[in-house]
Amino acid sequence: MHTYFSPMLYFLDYEKNAYLFSSGDIHENDYKLPVWFSEPFARGIIFSNTLLYSCLSSFFYNDNIFRFLRVLISGQSTDELEASFSVGAGLQQQATPQSARMAGVKVSLRGFRHAPFKFLTRISLRKPLTFKDVYIRCITCWQILCLGLYRWQENGFRYVIANPMPDTQIYENDMVSVESHIKLILIEGTYTVEDFFLGQADF
Repeated sequence: MHTYFSPMLYFLDYEKNAYLFSSGDIHENDYKLPVWFSEPFARGIIFSNTLLYSCLSSFFYNDNIFRFLRVLISGQSTDELEASFSVGAGLQQQATPQSARMAGVKVSLRGFRHAPFKFLTRISLRKPLTFKDVYIRCITCWQILCLGLYRWQENGFRYVIANPMPDTQIYENDMVSVESHIKLILIEGTYTVEDFFLGQADF
């Protein structure tokens, strides 16, 4: 099942429903996953009341969390926003000029069975393929920024690995999260495997 959701944030009172917002096939055990291990949460589609309360409680110990959330809500800091905070007005809804809007970053999932990532698993390596190998190859040759992994376990559970360790082993059924504005459309047969590993394939 592949369902399209509008780019907005959904607030969940009942966290077990997080799996309903998944962009891929739903597994029968997905509802057992904690909300912070779910794919919709990693993509920024859903938020829960328990996580919100946890953030509010953390404000007392770390004021940087408030600054971080403020950037997520209002975007880049502007003179008008700082002036509003200085007089205690807080965050208020108002018309924002198009020039002052900050373009958001959308994240998409790509499997290692699809181009261009499938060429990484075809080559025979003396050692297992690691996230470091994938990250360096993607950023240097294809200008693709890898943000994390989406892994499927044998028992049916799926979970997100954000910012994996460099020595994290890559499996064939793993999926990598990348910035979706990067062009990933490729007509097979246009390039050879050698072109990808020499960095000659142009997206």
